[in-house]
Formats: sequence, C-alpha cells, structure tokens
Amino acid sequence: MHMEIQYSTYNFLQICGKLKKFDILENDKSSKYEWTELTIELHSRRNCEICCHMHHMQFVECIDLRRGNGKQIRCVFSHVSLISLVVLYCLIGAYAFEALEAAHEKEIKKSIKDVRGNVAEQLWKITKEVEVLIRENWTDRALRELKSFENNLVWMMEKEGWDGSEGEDDIQWTFAGALFYSIVVITTIGKF
Repeated sequence: MHMEIQYSTYNFLQICGKLKKFDILENDKSSKYEWTELTIELHSRRNCEICCHMHHMQFVECIDLRRGNGKQIRCVFSHVSLISLVVLYCLIGAYAFEALEAAHEKEIKKSIKDVRGNVAEQLWKITKEVEVLIRENWTDRALRELKSFENNLVWMMEKEGWDGSEGEDDIQWTFAGALFYSIVVITTIGKF
C-alpha cells in the first residue's frame, strides 16, 4: 500500500517528534532551499514505516513507528490495566464485605431484640409470681434479671461488634462503607 499525504513541516514535526534534523534545518535561516512541505509515504500498515521526502532536497528519512509507539502503548496499557485491576479489586471486595458483614450485623440486631423481649417477659413473670408484693423480693429478682440483660448487652458490644442501634435497616456495612474499607485495606498493604 502506497499513499502520499502532504503535510506542512510544522505539522509533520508535531506528528514525528523523532525528526530533530528537520527542526534544526527549519530554524536555519541560511538555508537556500524552500522546504515548506514534506511528502509522507505510508509503505504498509504492517511495517508502520513512514518515509519523509523533502521537496527541493535529496533527503529521505524513514521512521519505524512500532518502536516508539509500541513502548508508549505498552506503558499506557500496563497503567490502565493496573488501575482497572485495583478498581475491580475494590468493587469485588466491597461486594464481599457487604455480603458477609451485613448479614451478621442484622443477625446481631435481631438477637438483641430477642434478649430485650425476654427481659421484659421475665420482669412481667417476676411481678406475677410474687403474690404479696414485697419490695425487697421483687427488687432482688428484677435486679438479677436486669444484670443478666446488661451482661448480654456488654457481651454483644465487645464480642459481636454491636453498635447500639436496633434498626435492622440501619446497618453499618452498606456498599459505600464496604468500598471504603476495601480501599483502606489496599492503602495499608506493604506497611510493617
């Protein structure tokens, strides 16, 4: 395939930054030749070779575009690939964290509701069992029941990570929170 395209010297130098000889010749005011145009021949797509013929001069220089552009393409491709992998890792990590942790958080909140309901039931049972309402007896049994409830709450906070809220829709492990966590995990990789 042979194709000729006419470019001005300036445009050609923008396209082929490798031809520093033209840059020097163009700035040389003592040149007796007018060479305002270059003919660019694209010899074949497979070779990616451009040959430049300057009018009024017997000068030909060919450039193999695969060498320079191939390195740039590989560099850009490797950077884009790396960034894509990091973003993909963050998205998959966020989905995994949300799927694993949100279900556990909902389960804890449900068990807290059950514990609270059991305490209320036990207090009502204590009140019904004491026929003659003696303050010391009722208070002693109610305090034991409340102390057990308090210990259950502390255990849920310390061991299970309960945050104190009981609404099952109000969870900490949303997709945004999980995405933030997966990004934070990436930033700590490599630290001692």
